Amino acid sequence: MNTNLHLKSEEQGIEYIINTVKNLGELKKIIKGIHLNCSLSGEYVMEKINNTRGKEFTLLPMSEEICTHE
Repeated sequence: MNTNLHLKSEEQGIEYIINTVKNLGELKKIIKGIHLNCSLSGEYVMEKINNTRGKEFTLLPMSEEICTHE
């Protein structure tokens, strides 16, 4: 679910997972299990991307941004 930033609900997440598995073709046969964890962080991630777009980061500011999520 973390690979799709546009999911807004668990129902959308389930549909996304089902479609993703269907699109694996023959590879889906080797799946033995799936660990599910609801993560609907797309809005937060997109906000962070938009707030930092175009900025140049050096190691210290980048580390602070990552550690504090500010």
